[in-house]
Amino acid sequence: MKILEFMILTIYRWYDNGSHKNIAYERALLMIVFLIWMNIFTFIIFFKLWNSFSFGIENLNHEEQLIVASSGILFFSFLLSLLIPKKKILALNKEKRDQPTDYFYLLAYIIISLGLLFIEIFHWW
Repeated sequence: MKILEFMILTIYRWYDNGSHKNIAYERALLMIVFLIWMNIFTFIIFFKLWNSFSFGIENLNHEEQLIVASSGILFFSFLLSLLIPKKKILALNKEKRDQPTDYFYLLAYIIISLGLLFIEIFHWW
């Protein structure tokens, strides 16, 4: 849980500057949920579990699929906000963290996650 808190704190600090200051926490939550979803999707493709987790979504048209995906992302963002509230993120001692190092690790994690996802998608097709 501590890793998620520091990931949210890092993304929160990124968005806390400029015009996105009002929604920095919400954007950080959505980004973390998207990264987790991306890693779960990579896991499902890698272990060929797609048929086990299809949920019948292939029978829906594109608009309905987008509604289902958006609802899922918002639902899990809400759950994450209950587990890690904004007060807890703001209470973390930001000064003790090395901000450029945190950004580097987060960027490396995102690049590796995207790379693995693309490799699995191209291997799957």
